[in-house]
Amino acid sequence: AGGLDTLVSVMKTHPQNAVIQETSCWAISNLAVVKKLKPIIGESGAVQHIVDAMWELEQSSGMQEWGCRALWSLSVDSQNKVLIGQCFGIDAIVNAMTIHVENKGVQEKACGALSNLAANNEQNKIAIVEAEGIDAVKRAMEGHPSVEGVQEKGCLAMRKLTTESTLPFMSCLDIKPILEHARRTFPKKCADRAGYVIDKLDALYE
Repeated sequence: AGGLDTLVSVMKTHPQNAVIQETSCWAISNLAVVKKLKPIIGESGAVQHIVDAMWELEQSSGMQEWGCRALWSLSVDSQNKVLIGQCFGIDAIVNAMTIHVENKGVQEKACGALSNLAANNEQNKIAIVEAEGIDAVKRAMEGHPSVEGVQEKGCLAMRKLTTESTLPFMSCLDIKPILEHARRTFPKKCADRAGYVIDKLDALYE
């Protein structure tokens, strides 16, 4: 806990230092791999500092990549999902995707974070749609058609975002072609998830 408290304190003290913020997010993302530490990190105040740093240093691709990675790791925990949503972390993730659209590392980790945040949390699904997160995932997949990680995490995000309420919106965005590309190009990683969403979209018109 002492090391975590130090990290949070350093982030709080140096909000505009990209190196410190990026390194802290990297460290937190590694700590958050340990299941029992996820809620402890969530309770430490780290989430708000990560989100604040993502806004403060939005032009730093390294900060955005590791900020997204930290939120991705933390959002496996159900309480952290809620906390990240309350801290406007979803908006910060989508902002990172919009600014760093050509950075595959940012896009992959952001898609991973959105997929975790959407899983079993209807409020976050709505927030992701309202933040234009589905549009951002679509752009990520279109912009990195040959990057397996982006396609895999993009399909996972689309799968987790698919509900009765989001399907009409997804249909309007015409996401089916990118899902078909992912399913065809990376069948082992993407076929099941892409196929699920495609089947749900097709069922809208039956």
